[in-house]
Amino acid sequence: MNRRIATVAFLTICFLFSPMTAQPQQSAAYQPDAGPGGHEISAAPILVLVQNVSALDAEEQKVTAFLSTQGFSYDVTDASGLSSFNADDYSLIIFRTGSTPASYNNATVLSEIQDAVEIAGATLMVELHGSYLAEYLGWGTVSSVGWGPVVAASCAFVAPITTHVIFDGIATWDPPIPPDQNDQIIWENPNINGGSGVRIDAIANEVAIESWHVQMTPGWTGQPTNSTYCQSWGGCTNERSVHNAWDQTQNTKYVVKGNGKLFFSAPIGFGGAFATDAAVVIGKAGTTLKRNTVQWLSQVLTPPDPPSNLTASAVSPTKVQLSWTDNSNSESRFVIEKQWTSTTWIRIDTVLANTTSCVVVNLQPDTEHSFRVFAANWKFESDPTNVASVTTPTFPAPSDLAVDSVAVTSIVMHWRDNSVNEDRFVIEQSEDGIQWAQVATTGKDTTRKRVEGLVPQKKYHFRVYAVEGTVPSGSSNVLTATTLTFPPPLNLQATGHSSEEVALQWQDQTDFEEGFMIEYREENGAWLLADTVPANSSAYILGGLQPSTTYEVRMRAFTSQATSPYSNTAQATTLLFLQNPANLSGVLMSETNIVLTWDDNSDGESGFEVEHQEDNGSWITLTTTAANVTTYAAQGLTPRTMNRFRVRAVGNQAASGYSNTVAIETRMAPAKPQNLLATAVDHKTVRVTWQRGSENEEGYKVEKKAEGGSWALFTTAGPGDGDILDENLPSATLYWYRARAVNDLGESAWSNE
Repeated sequence: MNRRIATVAFLTICFLFSPMTAQPQQSAAYQPDAGPGGHEISAAPILVLVQNVSALDAEEQKVTAFLSTQGFSYDVTDASGLSSFNADDYSLIIFRTGSTPASYNNATVLSEIQDAVEIAGATLMVELHGSYLAEYLGWGTVSSVGWGPVVAASCAFVAPITTHVIFDGIATWDPPIPPDQNDQIIWENPNINGGSGVRIDAIANEVAIESWHVQMTPGWTGQPTNSTYCQSWGGCTNERSVHNAWDQTQNTKYVVKGNGKLFFSAPIGFGGAFATDAAVVIGKAGTTLKRNTVQWLSQVLTPPDPPSNLTASAVSPTKVQLSWTDNSNSESRFVIEKQWTSTTWIRIDTVLANTTSCVVVNLQPDTEHSFRVFAANWKFESDPTNVASVTTPTFPAPSDLAVDSVAVTSIVMHWRDNSVNEDRFVIEQSEDGIQWAQVATTGKDTTRKRVEGLVPQKKYHFRVYAVEGTVPSGSSNVLTATTLTFPPPLNLQATGHSSEEVALQWQDQTDFEEGFMIEYREENGAWLLADTVPANSSAYILGGLQPSTTYEVRMRAFTSQATSPYSNTAQATTLLFLQNPANLSGVLMSETNIVLTWDDNSDGESGFEVEHQEDNGSWITLTTTAANVTTYAAQGLTPRTMNRFRVRAVGNQAASGYSNTVAIETRMAPAKPQNLLATAVDHKTVRVTWQRGSENEEGYKVEKKAEGGSWALFTTAGPGDGDILDENLPSATLYWYRARAVNDLGESAWSNE
């Protein structure tokens, strides 16, 4: 009886996969024998891979010829036809081909082969360029090699080192001297010059089946030879190969891959395995790949005994723990089935051999579930276990969903977690309470979430449910909340500022905006975005406009997630056009006085506005001059500050753009002291006085000298007018005095003496 059962979307913690593919095409000679105690899986035991099923190459023909003459049943397919075969029902898959099999480097094809080996327990045997399949599967790397083949009609020597079933019936042989004419053939190949091939390089965890072999020297029938080895026997006749050395080791290896094997020969690759009908072929370029090996790899399996004592216990509302007794030693897997209807069972999982428990997940809560398990290998499936049933508990929904806080574009909510098994929570959102959409998720045991990206001043509905695996709980109560308003800027005012500019002012109504968007248009025109300005701004000069034109302006605040409504619409008319003044410059006259000059480029102005900015403060208008004036003395400035100036022409409902901006710091070296006097107070004391020449000195240096002497520093004094005494002088001696002011920019000239 064949068991072919649909697979549904149940998962298990010990899940690998359970591929279901099409029924294989069997060779006519294959007659399956179920044997006692199990259900036959109908498939031929050997699957031969080729590159073109309509035109087998010479190497592929060696495979099929060998299998046919030895009585093995087989199916043949290429990469394009593999999907029509259930590859995991074959015990042995053979791929020996004469050129690179690029058509097999396909993810779908490789997945089917990998599943057959790792899950179903097949052996993949590769030779020659079929070795590339191991590389495509990621199981090893291959390299191209060249060799001189062992060509022998009568000289072949096999001496196994290890005891293995593939050597059954092969006697250990020591080479006679000289060799006789009846020795077992190693490899027969008409090309005595050798050829190229492919080898699999060393792979970790490989298992070697070792055998001594004789390295041969190529030759042909009737070849005379003067080889030292042959001459030591008195010469050889009718030879095709002669002994050169026989202390080399050839390794035939396999690597365990999941439940199956990758079978290959290393390190020198493959060749000639199907060249003769001899029971075992071993040689320099060959492998132990004859009748014994094929029989060993495709050995007859016994039906697995059915597992027993199946029990089922609920682990959570969506999970059930299954446990059973493994009574078989020939299974490659266990298959778990779930009852779908009273008469229908579905396959939900496949687990590895020797497994005795499994957790089935994604089950419906508060539901009775029935299961059974049977053992299987590539050929047989056992009878199922007893049926085990269990009812999963309810999956409680979260409750008490409520608002924590509401903002303009977000709402923070919390709820009660009533379950212990959830993987996560899902938050759903609705605008009408009917159509719901998922908007957020949280981790398990989380009971608070902020939902963002909402529209200001809008009503929303929310609900929450828990999820374990793919199974949801019921939903919580519905929470209804309305986001806050996003107030627009207030009292937008617009004033014509120049022939190209409009000055804007407004009141900022929020403390969370990220900026403002300003839009403008000519009267009844289309709105255009003028600019975005930083948060907390309250003024802006809108430039690049046309003279004597009326504009409407509006604005709104924005964040990354929302925008406020628009402000009121303000209107202003740009002024008439006047040409900008140019070449503004300034001269520092003192630390409180700067004289400005500029070029008058306009006709018809009524005057010029001179604007001033101290350090980084606001611009203020210092004065409006008369028409045609090109100079102005800015007085009363603050010493030691940075002062910027700009000028524009103005007239009746007209203003030009600004001139260039000039920046001047009110700092300069001090002026020299004035009216220095030296007066004798008595016969030993002189009084020295002076008046300050400016108001920016930080102090003074005072020097003196005797009649006919040199100047030397006498003393220093602080800022202001000077008044010092020079005491304890010699009587009747003439002295000269001078002073100069100093600050951090330098020193003044010397005063009078």
